[in-house]
Amino acid sequence: MVLSARSQDLGVANLDDFAKTLTDYGYNGVQLVPHKTFSDVACFPTHRQAQSISAQLQNFNVQVVLVGAYFNPVHPNKEKVKFGKANFLEYIKLARDLGGDTVGSETGSYNGDKWTYNPLNRTPEALKCVVDTFVELCKSAAQYGVNVGIEGAAGHCLYNLETLKKGYQRIVNRLEKQNLFIIFDLFNMLDSDNAKYHMTIAQCALELFEGKICCFHIKDCTFKNGEVRQVRPGAGELNLKAYLKMIKEYDKDAKLVLEGVTGSDIVPALDFVKNAIQ
Repeated sequence: MVLSARSQDLGVANLDDFAKTLTDYGYNGVQLVPHKTFSDVACFPTHRQAQSISAQLQNFNVQVVLVGAYFNPVHPNKEKVKFGKANFLEYIKLARDLGGDTVGSETGSYNGDKWTYNPLNRTPEALKCVVDTFVELCKSAAQYGVNVGIEGAAGHCLYNLETLKKGYQRIVNRLEKQNLFIIFDLFNMLDSDNAKYHMTIAQCALELFEGKICCFHIKDCTFKNGEVRQVRPGAGELNLKAYLKMIKEYDKDAKLVLEGVTGSDIVPALDFVKNAIQ
């Protein structure tokens, strides 16, 4: 299995130190978001910068499991949608230079920059907008031999397994080349109503998207006062050890991303995950 960090969680802005820091911690993969990681990258890297990043990671045998270009396709500010889509398309062009083959995003919310629940998220119009947007992105990605990853979340437009499957299938049905995959984040699919059923949701997701999950975001959480709050892996109330074993049975080569794990939490989180999957 590939144990990955989200690049901006390391707190390293210098490329020369970045790959070494990953391997010193014990990661062998990365979800790469260059413009949120390296101080000399603005919206996206140049081709030369992308090739330098890839070469450095290859020197340390670090795999790029996902290129993150997250944007909100239903943002009420259409200029932000236009900018986010353009940025995603640039990362499609750069993905291979960066050493990756999949560019990913969540499905957005009509609450704009807050990325939280809005009743409009659960309308046919929201689903249509997401489907149309990702059809366009997948078709562009196919020209470069690149895949697209799509991630659902309880507060977003693809908010449960049913809508995620429906949106996924509608997109795939309009593609000549099937290059759409699922980024599965169990934590993101939970709310105060369904959190206690998290293992059932996990099992259903693995069955529903068999062979279609490109990577797993690994998080833990607590359930207090009706709120689902993220904590480092191993410090929460999810049956995370059983879930990780379930993933390993599903795919012994699965790509795991410890998303949002920073600072002093990195070592104990990695130790927990390594022990769970050994």
